[in-house]
Amino acid sequence: MLKRVVLFILIMALVLTGCGKGKPNDISEAHYKYGLKALEIVDEYLDFNITAKNAREKIDALTNESDSLPKTEFKSPDHAKNFGVENEVTMLSYELLKIDNGSGSYDDLLEQRNELAELLNEKKR
Repeated sequence: MLKRVVLFILIMALVLTGCGKGKPNDISEAHYKYGLKALEIVDEYLDFNITAKNAREKIDALTNESDSLPKTEFKSPDHAKNFGVENEVTMLSYELLKIDNGSGSYDDLLEQRNELAELLNEKKR
């Protein structure tokens, strides 16, 4: 019986560590959702469900919404990561623009996508 309890605890610990993804504490909820939406758009392109032009248009529409994101003071603990999310989404837009113009690459976009995923504590590809 004790072995089963210990085994159950170990399994639960492994499961919970594997599920450690989710919003980091030092990013606003709005920035987190903003970043997730950008990942979703880029993943649509990376999975060949939409064209680079469509993805860029969606990302550009998303970046136009960045003005509605909450502003944080420079000294705020979440300022750096909030700014980082906005910057990474802008860089995704740039990478998609390059691809749409024939000068970008799938690998560069994937790398940029993974940088945002890491910042958001989400799964890399």
